Amino acid sequence: MSLSIIIPTWNNAELTCECLRSLETNTQSDFDIVWIDNGSTDEQYQQVAAAIKGFAVTAQRYDHPLGFARAVNHGLAQIRGDYGVILNNDVTVNKDWDVDLKLAVDDKPGIAGPVCINSIGWQDTRLHPWLGIPEHVAEDNAKCAEWLQAQWSGQVIDIPEQPSLRHFRNMLAFFCVLMPQQVLQTVGELDENFGWGYCEDDDYCHRARLAGYSLTLCPGSSVVHRVGSTLAQVQEDPQQRLKQNQHYLAEKWGFPEGRE
Repeated sequence: MSLSIIIPTWNNAELTCECLRSLETNTQSDFDIVWIDNGSTDEQYQQVAAAIKGFAVTAQRYDHPLGFARAVNHGLAQIRGDYGVILNNDVTVNKDWDVDLKLAVDDKPGIAGPVCINSIGWQDTRLHPWLGIPEHVAEDNAKCAEWLQAQWSGQVIDIPEQPSLRHFRNMLAFFCVLMPQQVLQTVGELDENFGWGYCEDDDYCHRARLAGYSLTLCPGSSVVHRVGSTLAQVQEDPQQRLKQNQHYLAEKWGFPEGRE
């Protein structure tokens, strides 16, 4: 069954092209790409347009940045595959990254995400000694990805609403998530009130849980994420935006602020 992979972009064409190459090399499923360009310069846009010609693609270009949630929502309207994937353009996927994610949501309908090798954020492999990654492969992205697939393929970690393990959060970050059409249709769009970023993924994961769906981490699936490549272009103070969005999330759902 096929994937529709939504990739929002705002400049950083070289990273996008690297992302595309990794998808071409490492994806086992048939897939199409939904490319949403958020006001990239002509030069940056054309660089990606040339690289994406060999793919099955639906493209939309806007003359200004829409913000992450709004850009993804434009992409959701274009999904044709059996599964939808939200993927940051500053991510490269490792071999067969899609296999365990699909198996996870086929077994328990919901949202599945990979671990992130040597990056930033709670899904970072360096934060989770329980994975058992040997020291001699831990800092080598390629070797680490190969080891994770060999040791963890087919195994999943259910993410509870109140996690007890250190560093765990109760959500999946949306740098790379996969979900079937059923989930997308039930849960709906991302909340665009979160602006250009932060906490829209927490919100969506909570809504998915309320609808009865599972959240699953798949250690046998891994990616590399160059965190902050897009946000570096934003003029607004990121910490201020984070605080605003955490406040909005807390008000929306009655969470204590800073909830993990």
